[in-house]
Amino acid sequence: YAKRHPPQRCIFYGTGHSPVPEAVRDYSIRPAQPEQEARRLLGRFMERAYGRSVQKEDIELPMAAFERQHKVTGDFIDAMLAAYRATLTSPDFLLVNPPHANADQSDEVLRKDLDDSELARRLSLFLWNSIPDNQLRDAAIQGRIDESATLREQTERMLNDPRVNRFTDHLCDYWLSLKDASLTEPDEDLYPEYNQLTLESMLKETRSYVAEMLRSDLSISHAVDSDFLMLNTTLADLYQLPSPDSFAVQRIALDDKKHRGGLLTQAAILKVTANGTTTSPVTRGAWVLEHLLGITPPPPPPQVPAIEPDLTGATTVRQQLQAHRADASCAGCHRLIDPPGFALESFDVMGGWRERYRSTQSGDPVSGSKDNKPLQYKLGLPVESHGEFSDGRKFSGVDEFRALLLENEKQLAENLLRKLIVIATGSPVSFADQSEYQQILERLRPSGYPMRSMIHEVVQSKMFRER
Repeated sequence: YAKRHPPQRCIFYGTGHSPVPEAVRDYSIRPAQPEQEARRLLGRFMERAYGRSVQKEDIELPMAAFERQHKVTGDFIDAMLAAYRATLTSPDFLLVNPPHANADQSDEVLRKDLDDSELARRLSLFLWNSIPDNQLRDAAIQGRIDESATLREQTERMLNDPRVNRFTDHLCDYWLSLKDASLTEPDEDLYPEYNQLTLESMLKETRSYVAEMLRSDLSISHAVDSDFLMLNTTLADLYQLPSPDSFAVQRIALDDKKHRGGLLTQAAILKVTANGTTTSPVTRGAWVLEHLLGITPPPPPPQVPAIEPDLTGATTVRQQLQAHRADASCAGCHRLIDPPGFALESFDVMGGWRERYRSTQSGDPVSGSKDNKPLQYKLGLPVESHGEFSDGRKFSGVDEFRALLLENEKQLAENLLRKLIVIATGSPVSFADQSEYQQILERLRPSGYPMRSMIHEVVQSKMFRER
């Protein structure tokens, strides 16, 4: 049936679309009944890939791909690779149907419980971004996955597995916009200390911090403040903190906070909310509202021009925004957006602390050099990071701002829970889900809405178990 050479002599191909000659591959497989064997292998593979039993119509397209390739080359392996490619590019594998096709309707008849295999697949896609492993599949086959105790046990096992990093990375990319971190690059004249290692360290810090929130079941308040940082040598230099003397990011106790702590003051977040030359209170303020508090700011009026950055150092961003705030059509939105943005003005485009803006023309020259070249930027006007919320609460800087933001702990938790439900189920919280959604928040409130417990609550909910 098969002729094989020792494994160390085999060269495996299959990521491309061209046939791989047997002479190059160094082994061949020639079953006596190719089509029958192909159906057997495909059926087993597709059950794993789709997370359900395979119907006759499911296998038709992959088998057609197999037959075409086998007819051309006569090679069983090339033909099977074509069939596997057809399986892995099919909608049944690539797409996950939203659980509530009529999410806005309250008719409970429209909802049905997921069967065991569907529930296992949803859990695996949520936490591992992959198909179920053998242990999860076995629990589904035995019909135990829908039991609350088994579901909790499997969830805890998966949260302890290294593959959960796929979940935390995905959460960081979309909850915190880390996927946009490399869209801009700081101007080399204004920020000569920036390099690729700085960017990699920034991203590693935030991903490691969110992973620590999950691992240690930390409260939602850690999105705003904390008594530790995830640092390496590069970040410690940027933050002007004692260095851990390692390029590996590690948890470091934060004795003297120096305006750091939580997600909000991390370099990756501050870079995502800036461009390569300047910061904008509007951009950063809108990010805080939308990504942390779940408030979507209205778009600017079409007739109002955007604020152009002033790199000469003649005016500050606050002075440029005064004209916008004086316009009645803009004032209402700016009262909402500007306060968190002004609080973060003490951080530059790469997350470093600053007392004065950097400029290309006006200001005091700075000493020092980079790559044997004198530094090109100047220190311009002082940063003003005070502000006032629309309800009248005032702050003098980022530390007082964060203290006020912590008073919105429930709102922070509501936003994160909604995002987790979307990631887990593919659908937002509907009107019919409101009661259960509020019950979850109430159960989490005494412990400060911790992240790991929040995920367990999502998995145990009817929203997760139904489609």
